[in-house]
Amino acid sequence: MKKNKLDQEEQEILNAYELGEFKSLMTDERKRSIEQAAITTFKKDKRINIRLSGRDLSALQRRALEENIPYQTLVASTSTSSKCRIKVPQFNSCIFGGKSPLHITFD
Repeated sequence: MKKNKLDQEEQEILNAYELGEFKSLMTDERKRSIEQAAITTFKKDKRINIRLSGRDLSALQRRALEENIPYQTLVASTSTSSKCRIKVPQFNSCIFGGKSPLHITFD
């Protein structure tokens, strides 16, 4: 593993940490609150069905393959990712049979 070069202030902080000079201010109540928030955040308790164009689905599947994850996981993770944008353009709905196309882009 590559060892990072620390400046003087960073080295002092690391030394203090390694000597046990830091004390956590987290209370048991706050820790329970954070744990509950994490559980709630990752709880998958709802299902959705969406229609995608073949092109968009292929793009999602390619991206998932690049990330080495199932495409369903990629879709599920987009709601919390700041690197993914889901756009539903405001086109004339009669052109698309009443359905707007969904565009997913990754920064």
